[in-house]
Amino acid sequence: TGSNFRYARLDYVNFSMASLKDTDLTGASLAYALIQFTDLRGVSGLTAEQLAQACLIQATDEDRLGTVVGFNTQSYQLPEGCKIWEQALR
Repeated sequence: TGSNFRYARLDYVNFSMASLKDTDLTGASLAYALIQFTDLRGVSGLTAEQLAQACLIQATDEDRLGTVVGFNTQSYQLPEGCKIWEQALR
């Protein structure tokens, strides 16, 4: 909660069940980062482009993701590289 990840490389990070409440993600790279049951309330700097590269296992959660401008949970497609999480989630 309240972390500063401005411009950090967070590729492949497991944020499952993490609290990112009030965290700054401006310019952070989230390629293949696992976002599942993650508290994103009050996150700043999060963009639709960042989310499109992340692994949103529960992408239908409008409460968490609906506030990101330009991000549409209905058209989100899980990136191919997210298969790396299949073993970890079993």
